[in-house]
Amino acid sequence: MSETSQCAHAGHSCQTGSVSILAMLRNWRELSRQRNALLKLDSTQLNDVGIQTEEALKEANKPFWDAPTYWHHLK
Repeated sequence: MSETSQCAHAGHSCQTGSVSILAMLRNWRELSRQRNALLKLDSTQLNDVGIQTEEALKEANKPFWDAPTYWHHLK
């Protein structure tokens, strides 16, 4: 039995699972992009948005899969 027919046979939507994985990968990519953007801001720019340089470095150095709790609910 193929993977697709196994999913259909079990009453599950394979497409839904695939979309979820793609969404997760997109979210990780976006989070990584945002963290890299933090590294490009100087201290004046960071202060303008209320972030200290140390905080920005700490956030930018986190692994891409380490998303804040609120991030999961936004996407």
